[in-house]
Amino acid sequence: MKAEVLSVPGCPHHAAAVGRLKEELASAGLPVEIEERWVVDEADARALNFRGSPSVRIDGEDVEPATGGPSLTCRMNT
Repeated sequence: MKAEVLSVPGCPHHAAAVGRLKEELASAGLPVEIEERWVVDEADARALNFRGSPSVRIDGEDVEPATGGPSLTCRMNT
């Protein structure tokens, strides 16, 4: 299994997303290795089909698919 958290640099929700994913994986008895990836520009967003920061992917699939195209926007409401 491959777990990833993709975010734009400076995303205020990145650390919380990583922490929550670690907790969920540990509680399910799964390995807690998470790759953290930074999406720095629109070209990265398109190449990664990035739908907003932060994005959590398991085996390449976004756990919360978004509508629309790649975007450098924030996914979480405050």
